[in-house]
Amino acid sequence: MIVNLNPHFKTVIALMFAFLIVFFAMKNIDYSNVKDNFFDISLPLLLMSLFVFIMVLIAQSFRFKCLYPYAIKTIHIFIINLSSQSLNLVFPGQISGEVYKYSKLYKRSNSKLQTSFIIIMDRLVGFLSAILIALLSLILFKPKFLAEVNIKYLSNMNFTWNYWLFVFFGGGVLVLFYKHIVKQQIEKYQFKKWLVNVNWFNLIFFSVISLFFRVLRFYLLAQALHLHFNFVDAIFLLAFCQLSAFIPSLAGNIGVLEGIIIFSLMLLGIQSPDALIFALWNRISIVVIGLIGSLFLFYETQTTKHPI
Repeated sequence: MIVNLNPHFKTVIALMFAFLIVFFAMKNIDYSNVKDNFFDISLPLLLMSLFVFIMVLIAQSFRFKCLYPYAIKTIHIFIINLSSQSLNLVFPGQISGEVYKYSKLYKRSNSKLQTSFIIIMDRLVGFLSAILIALLSLILFKPKFLAEVNIKYLSNMNFTWNYWLFVFFGGGVLVLFYKHIVKQQIEKYQFKKWLVNVNWFNLIFFSVISLFFRVLRFYLLAQALHLHFNFVDAIFLLAFCQLSAFIPSLAGNIGVLEGIIIFSLMLLGIQSPDALIFALWNRISIVVIGLIGSLFLFYETQTTKHPI
């Protein structure tokens, strides 16, 4: 049975989650320090982080082209990605950007489901690459990680029968879902043929490049704010930020993303006022890129209404 929630009720739920996360993340912050240090930022490094933000979108455009089997120029995918950033400023979460991308691309494909599948796969590749690189960094830099961050209890976790019960039933549900739903759709729409034709080397390469730029953006922003923050810390911060995709939120994940960033930075040993300043400047960066994207979106709507 599918329950259709009233849109206003969904907004209330999103507000509740945003309020709770922001409240617990910000309740012990000394705001006098935030006011004094907010503008203590290196403008060149800030501008570099904004430039790297654009490079992220370019790398993601090349990655998406590896998955998309139809003729389209990478510059067109980049413009779609950049325009979608403006929609993410005014609609909940980031799904509006994906819906916009779907609306621009589905007419080129054999089926609407195939376009949806490719867009989901693109997001999944980005999500998993961030998580996997964080786990790899934990393995490679574990001594340094345990010495610098305040979560040493992770190495002493006891996996009781509750964990194994969750893994057992969760794994069973995933197997049934794949067998009765995913497998049928793969056979129906010949997704196996599509998977064979994917250039996996280029997909992995551009996924790594995209991930590098995403981490570099966080690193440059932290350096602009004079934080004691290394490249490995930026990797873990990026992995933590992936959680914002699964939490009900308002436009652009506002509040939720800031709460996760503050919580993550405090785990990494950053003082709460500095963590809040980082989260606010990160939000400003997102808004700036979104405004640039809105220019492309406005130009496209005008050319569509008044074709030359």
